[in-house]
Parts: sequence; C-alpha cells; structure tokens
Amino acid sequence: MLVALQNVRGWRPVIGASDHLASPPVFDRVLMSLGLSREMIEGPPTFVPLAPQAAFAESVARQLGERHLGPILVNQYGYRDLGIYAAYVLEAPRLDIAGSRGRRALPFRFSSSILCAILTARTGVPNGWNY
Repeated sequence: MLVALQNVRGWRPVIGASDHLASPPVFDRVLMSLGLSREMIEGPPTFVPLAPQAAFAESVARQLGERHLGPILVNQYGYRDLGIYAAYVLEAPRLDIAGSRGRRALPFRFSSSILCAILTARTGVPNGWNY
C-alpha cells in the first residue's frame, strides 16, 4: 500500500500558528505522541507520512475543545509562509504561469508517487488534485 507523504516544510506554518493558540508544550506533547518533534519539523526538509498531520490537528482540537481548529490555524498564516514553494509560485508574472509552477513544484511538498494532477483533456491545465 502506498503512503501519502508530505515535506515537513509544509508543517512549519501550522506549528507556528499553533503556538499562538496555546502554550508550545501542548503541541510538543502531541507531536511526541505521534513520534514527531519540533526539531524534526524545523530541521532539514524530509518527507513524513501525511496521516500524522491529521492526527495532530484532531488531537490538538480535542485538547483545546475547538471544533474548527483547521480554519483557525489556516487563518493564522498566509500562503507566503509555505516558504520557497510559495515564493516560486507567487513570483510568476501571470496567473496561468503561477498555476503551472504550483503544479510542477508540488512533488517537492508531497510524495509524487501519491499526488496526481487531474488534467483536462483539452488544455492540460490542472482543475483539481487527487491523493
């Protein structure tokens, strides 16, 4: 069975935003329970299973009693917080080029064996993503 993977760089803005909601030790305990650490996320880019990110969000939401943790976290950071991926996409001179760059760079954020772009037959422009 294939396992979806995500580059730890994608977790950095989530962890940073989480620290504004509660004390960092709360999140460190959750990370440890999932076999992860803040040092791993802040360290060199590496791929980790995507499932622990969902487990992290669920565990933190339960501890905080916050049903809408996902939207709250996402509201705490911007697209630019996704680092070099976002910079590459946002520096495109036109929207169509930005979309193309985003599609080409996604394998650096997610495992390319799992991530598949759904392309329209006529244009080759992505109209959605499938994991």
